[in-house]
Amino acid sequence: MLFSRRGTRYRISNECGQVAMSTRKTVAVENTAQAFLEMLEALGVRYLIGNAGTDFASIIDGFSKRIVDGKTALRAMMVAHECCVVSMAHGYYLVTGEPAVAMVHTTPGTANALGALMNAFRSNVPLVLCAGRTPLTEAGMPGSRDTLIHWGQESFDQGSIVREFVKWDYELRNFEQLEAVMRRAFAVAMAEPRGPVYLSLPREVLAEANREFTYSAKGLEPPVMPPAPSPEALATMARLIADAEQPLIITRMLGRNPAAVASLVALAESFALPVVEHPNPAYVNFPNDHPLHLGYDPAPYFDDTDLIFVIDTDVPWIPQLRSPGAGTKVIHLGVNPIYDRYPIWGFPSDLAVQADSAVALPMLTEALGAMRAAHQGAIEKRSTRIAEQHRRLIAAAQAEIESAAKHQHVTFEWLAHCLDRVRDERMVFINEYDLSLRHITLDRPGTQFGHSTAGYGRQVGRAGQDSGRGSRRWQLHLQRAERVPSRFGGARPAHLDDHREQRRMGRGASRGPGRASRRMVDAHRRDAVRALRDAASVRDVRAGLRRTRRGGERSEGTARGAGARAPRGARRAPPGRAQCHLPPAMITKAGEACES
Repeated sequence: MLFSRRGTRYRISNECGQVAMSTRKTVAVENTAQAFLEMLEALGVRYLIGNAGTDFASIIDGFSKRIVDGKTALRAMMVAHECCVVSMAHGYYLVTGEPAVAMVHTTPGTANALGALMNAFRSNVPLVLCAGRTPLTEAGMPGSRDTLIHWGQESFDQGSIVREFVKWDYELRNFEQLEAVMRRAFAVAMAEPRGPVYLSLPREVLAEANREFTYSAKGLEPPVMPPAPSPEALATMARLIADAEQPLIITRMLGRNPAAVASLVALAESFALPVVEHPNPAYVNFPNDHPLHLGYDPAPYFDDTDLIFVIDTDVPWIPQLRSPGAGTKVIHLGVNPIYDRYPIWGFPSDLAVQADSAVALPMLTEALGAMRAAHQGAIEKRSTRIAEQHRRLIAAAQAEIESAAKHQHVTFEWLAHCLDRVRDERMVFINEYDLSLRHITLDRPGTQFGHSTAGYGRQVGRAGQDSGRGSRRWQLHLQRAERVPSRFGGARPAHLDDHREQRRMGRGASRGPGRASRRMVDAHRRDAVRALRDAASVRDVRAGLRRTRRGGERSEGTARGAGARAPRGARRAPPGRAQCHLPPAMITKAGEACES
């Protein structure tokens, strides 16, 4: 039975005593682009993050009409570069758990976005990347070619640019298929293993005239249920773990789902299973202050372990450097445990289980519970041994901090210690540098994001999107400066403890290219110090900048000449102690809390 009210159509069916209702909504539109924006709002999209080109004309006009009509639920965010566009969509998902929509300009924009898209693909981050498509026609239609670039930018197969690093790509053909195509894009992106999808939008299709758009207003469909282990796989995993004398868990990306972290803690505690995070963890996967956490390097344990349980980890070790013994059994658990989208991946496996870790780990904990009584003595003995190993790791880290405090220049250990002293529950570390995680307490999911295995810089865009969500959280972004361009005064790698770089930046303002480089670095330092000031009280965090006679800034302890003087209110560290500042390529000083 059908009936309508105020433009909304309802279908009611009564079968076997159950009532189902589907809602269709009709809105007035002028073209496909306006229907596209209506569909985004219906799917719960809050932002369209984009870098506009000639293909955006109908989209921009559609946003203008929405403003006139008082529709503000969907916002446009224009970003200066496509890499940041996709990186912001990446960060939005990490913070909210919702897929974001990004849009770029035809083939050049797609090419610029490819590096960030690789990051999202290898990190299993769902997002919908839309791109304009060079006009199909040379004349005769709204949206036909009208400028020089519309010939040179066209490719024979635009989707081929990204096809290897997306789960699905498609070109919108007409207005009638708009809803089906968009729902398909989101469904594929959110199905495990999750990842980005690509949708190209020809300019003529976006500009196609229409009078109304009828679509389902039910919102985004629930994603495909995550896979669970089969009973046989579950029983085999439990038996292998229970029979192992020295098991070891390795994980790198489990924290992508925050619920899985608590599940891993429960599993580890139930059977005294030590957990080692990958040296470059993508997330906080396990509280590093937990007695069962044994650091960030599994290699030292390979000689003794008889079972390695690899969870959500694409590269558990580097075979050329160190591998487990030939008799060590290996279990792989993940939504794609053999990583079939990696062209070569040859890690040994005695059991590969395709399942979502957030689903499988509670089931495995329950299965092991029935075996706990028979292995109680071994569990208690192993728990005591692991706790002692954890205490030794903590003592070694503390000794490194005490040694670093005596250095004249900042070390990785001292930097991490300073950051740990000023962190609070709102701080998020967004790390593309060699941040020493052993010297920072990371006990909550979502407080540290590492780099992708694709290795392409993304964190500035991610930090920008993260800061736009939730309460007043602040991010500390650490990024490697690969090389300084020669026209800016040299091509030497920038390292935290490069003394030559410290001395060079400590000189008075130079002429020519070196001066431009120095101004650029100083601007980064000032921004970072402002972030620190915003994050904590003035008492805990004070800027430690030196000023030259020309008005420039440099790190305290590296200035030369009579022109250098401390800023008002700054405190010097005791003689022989490390100054609590970061070198020129990064943050300058983390304050009074680190001097104590």
